[in-house]
Amino acid sequence: SCPHLVLCDLMMPVMDGKDFLIKMRANRETKDVPVIILTAANNEQNEVALLDLQATDFIAKTASPKIIMSRIRRAIAQGL
Repeated sequence: SCPHLVLCDLMMPVMDGKDFLIKMRANRETKDVPVIILTAANNEQNEVALLDLQATDFIAKTASPKIIMSRIRRAIAQGL
């Protein structure tokens, strides 16, 4: 069964978050799973690129746990 949500880092060792997101959206079984990208490289260019690739949300690693949890709850609620 598919996950209800994926929290993914933008900078990973084998595959970056953009490539991961492209693969998630290209797979018919995972194309609708909410994907939140967590990153230290929170700049406008990255955010626009990820949202253009259909990321559900984009969160800076410096965000507080309350903000992160709020965005996770929102993404899950929108996916239901």
